[in-house]
Amino acid sequence: MTHQPETHHRGTVWLGGVLRLGLGLALAFGLAACDKAKSSSPTKAADKAGGGQEGPPKVTVVSPEPSTGGDVIMGTLVANRQITITPQAGGRILKLHAKLGDFVKEGAPLVTLDPKDANLGMYRASASVGVAKAALQLAQTGQANAWNEHNRFKKLYENKTIPEATFTKIKTAWLMAKAQVNLAKQQVQLANAGAAGAFKNRKDTVTRAPFGGIVTRVMLHKGDMVRSMPPSHVMLFADVTPVVVEASVGEMQLTKLPKDGQRVKLVFPGLGNKVMTPQMGRILPTLNPVTRAATLRIELPNADRSLQMGLSVEIHLDASSGQQLTLPAAALKKDSAGAVVFRVKKDGLLEKVSVSLGAKSGSRVVVKNGVSKSDRIVADASRPGLAVGLRITAISIQ
Repeated sequence: MTHQPETHHRGTVWLGGVLRLGLGLALAFGLAACDKAKSSSPTKAADKAGGGQEGPPKVTVVSPEPSTGGDVIMGTLVANRQITITPQAGGRILKLHAKLGDFVKEGAPLVTLDPKDANLGMYRASASVGVAKAALQLAQTGQANAWNEHNRFKKLYENKTIPEATFTKIKTAWLMAKAQVNLAKQQVQLANAGAAGAFKNRKDTVTRAPFGGIVTRVMLHKGDMVRSMPPSHVMLFADVTPVVVEASVGEMQLTKLPKDGQRVKLVFPGLGNKVMTPQMGRILPTLNPVTRAATLRIELPNADRSLQMGLSVEIHLDASSGQQLTLPAAALKKDSAGAVVFRVKKDGLLEKVSVSLGAKSGSRVVVKNGVSKSDRIVADASRPGLAVGLRITAISIQ
């Protein structure tokens, strides 16, 4: 009985300790939860203000700009003429006298073939001519002797000194000698023709520039075999003095071109916007049936060869009557309906509008119809996510 109070006291102490431990843990968990809630609140706010925003996306828009400037047609510099160098003789290439990009004067050598075979053919042809001429001389001597015999026996026959059969035999011998001379003459002609061909073949082992120009491509090299039939292509050779501006002109722009004898303004972006004002060139008479465009060719002097083939050229036409609206090329998009733009309506929703385009001027394009000056157009039509009915927040850069 004396130990019971002590036992009860110990149990009370233990229970109190357990209660205090439980309260401590609960308090700790509660504080942690509060800290977590506090730390998560700024994150949610940041998400709403940042990339995870719930509002309409911000899209840059532009408005069509008026332009009174003339149309600009893009052209390209091409060679005045270009040919393929194909040696007339056959043989192995002994030397190429020009490299890619070299300028070669008219008449200067371009390709030399090994002349061994041509020299051998020339020597054989010369020998054939000599043999044919010797045979002709022999035949002519035989004809002269036969003629003398014919005249002598003819008198004897007329005096009835010899029988007719003997004279006939002599006359036949003369006619055969005469035929031998004619045959020998033909052989000489054939031999001379063969010799001329052999000499030409020897001359053709060197191919010369038909005009002053530049080597634009090399297909065969030293040591390669060249055949005359079918002809082997050794290099491409271009005349760049003068050069030609070649451009495709739409049928609606043909009336805006300068007349014959008038000047046209050319700008070369690749040459620091260098300007030239040559006379108007020629429009080829046939339009492309697919593009409905004609080809314009304008010759330019190029004695110093500073104008290189392939350079882009802007052909500036006279200003058009009235104002035209233009948009950046990036604001335009092609789909099954043709050229379209995304226009922002008053309620902030996007709509797709078909437009008709005119000439391109630098990075802008003339829009003939479909938009007005007060419209707000999405600046980059290729931006992902754009769709009809999408609500956006328009940001103007103008």
